[in-house]
Amino acid sequence: MRLIGFAIVGALVGCDDASITPPIVDAQGPDARVGDAGLADAMTLGARLIHVGESTDPREPDGSRERPFATADDAFTIARPGDVIFLLEGEHRTINSPPAGVELLGAGPDTTRLEGPLAVSTSGSNLGGFTLFGGQLYTSGSITITDVRIDAAPTPALIADADVVLRRVTIVDPVGDAAAVQVTAALEWTGGGVSNAPATGIESVDGDLTLTDLDLRDLGGFGVFADGGRHVIRGLRVRGALGAAARFIEADTELFDCGMTDVGVAGGTGSGVGILGGTGAIDGCDVIDAERGLRASRGGRLTARDVHVTRVSGDGLTVNDSDANVDGLIIDAPRGGGVSVINSTAILRDVTINDATRYGLLADGGMIDVADLSVIDSAARGAVLLRTTASITGLDITGADDVCVQVTDPLGAVALADVRLSDCAGAALSIFGAGPTPVRLSDATIRGTRMGGEDFVAGVHVYQGDLSLTRVDIEGSVGEGIRVENSAARLDTVRVAGHPAPGLTVLDPSAPVTAHALTAEGNGGAGVLIVGGALTLTAPQVSGTRPAAGQPAGRRRPGSQRRLGPARRLRRELIQPRGISGRRQYRGRRVDLSLRQKTTPICVFSATHAATGRWGKVGGWLASRRDAHIMQLRRAADAQF
Repeated sequence: MRLIGFAIVGALVGCDDASITPPIVDAQGPDARVGDAGLADAMTLGARLIHVGESTDPREPDGSRERPFATADDAFTIARPGDVIFLLEGEHRTINSPPAGVELLGAGPDTTRLEGPLAVSTSGSNLGGFTLFGGQLYTSGSITITDVRIDAAPTPALIADADVVLRRVTIVDPVGDAAAVQVTAALEWTGGGVSNAPATGIESVDGDLTLTDLDLRDLGGFGVFADGGRHVIRGLRVRGALGAAARFIEADTELFDCGMTDVGVAGGTGSGVGILGGTGAIDGCDVIDAERGLRASRGGRLTARDVHVTRVSGDGLTVNDSDANVDGLIIDAPRGGGVSVINSTAILRDVTINDATRYGLLADGGMIDVADLSVIDSAARGAVLLRTTASITGLDITGADDVCVQVTDPLGAVALADVRLSDCAGAALSIFGAGPTPVRLSDATIRGTRMGGEDFVAGVHVYQGDLSLTRVDIEGSVGEGIRVENSAARLDTVRVAGHPAPGLTVLDPSAPVTAHALTAEGNGGAGVLIVGGALTLTAPQVSGTRPAAGQPAGRRRPGSQRRLGPARRLRRELIQPRGISGRRQYRGRRVDLSLRQKTTPICVFSATHAATGRWGKVGGWLASRRDAHIMQLRRAADAQF
């Protein structure tokens, strides 16, 4: 049977006897035939229109407008499948379930009020055009409900234990701790929503939800909570839910064009959208002022596209023991982190994180594949990669108040390409611990690393790790350009320029360090400094080396180093500008420096030997006076390597 919409109900309210064939009363009782062409288009031809309401006619009711039945139950006694029971304006008492195939319509939710509860146990008994107040609406038959308001009903205000279709149905001010709507079958709901509910708005257990253009607001629990089932939701708006706006457990969910505001922020722990197991596909969603933005956990599989998260209390996106594929994510001003991926696999494309109170991106365990990630003005680290495997292409981090990129104990390959890091604190790239392969940074630009919480600054710092740099340009750090400390490193076509400390510092590397086509320009103290270990330079270019920041240029007093400890001695080593500086012995560690291929002359610097405190001029690097081969260089003012 086709549904009679509210527009038709309005036509019924305004009709007169000219548009409805007068009832023909015979021995069998009233037989009000519908003859109006407009009604016939929405009703089965031959269906009767039976009125219910107050009457001033003293004659026996026959269902006509002039002689309506007093109650719907009275009308039900003579109704047949296809008939329409029409509730006139005013208040009506509680009624029983309409007969199968009989429609129950009112004059409109603003004028027709029906006292609840109302239980519909038959199929095809469509309802519409009234307000149900003070009682529940229970359906165990498959029906369609249109233009109905359920007011001040005990929760659950609507129980759908059979397939139900709702059109423009609203539930306001339900009373009780249960969900306003409970679903165990299939619910198709378009237009309307739930407001001012003390608990969850819609709760489904093993049901299937098809929701379109719903407005859920001022809820004490979740907006939508679904355990199991398959769900397609479009145009959902949730405002003021104490729990998550939408949470799905072991369900298959598609969510389109949603908006969540003020979710879980009044002591709740809700996300905008939570996928706990099962699958979730989100396309076009805004989450504002929530506890968290999007969350996938318990083995869930999240796919998200064109999502905007603003001012959440926690992380913008959390993926925990799950899989995520995200394309087009903007996170603004999260009071936690931007994106956290914990023991999960995540593919991230076109992600922007602005003004994070904590980190921009955190990956701990698992694997991430990232393209086009931008982190701007995070109050902590830009990206943190802990015990993970990572491929990041198109990384742009600006204004981090801590390290821009931290890599710690990688479990697999970590590769960063097409990278721009600027205005970082402490270090632009910091690596701690070695993985199965070197951490690779290629096609990168690093600018303006500044002082952070630690008394140490470097554009790139690697400690007890393994690093490969290819086509990397580092300039303007307030400390060193690159520090390789107890680590292995390979540098190819790297430029370090404009640092107040050495451009490249190698401290007791764990394996020989190699640098091909290294350019060091305008650095402080030394273009290259090596203390312990082995360094091989191929075709280096060192120029414009100047005194280290805060230190005067000029000769030191002979013999002064003999009274200095090793650490202070190394700092004093950088008072005089030099091109490449290498200590043959430092704390018992031997230096092995190899220079290959000719290049422009390396700048002349003052040199000393710690054992004797004697001074001399050599072209190139600091070495022992006992090394006769190196001393030959002192005799050649135009020494080249």
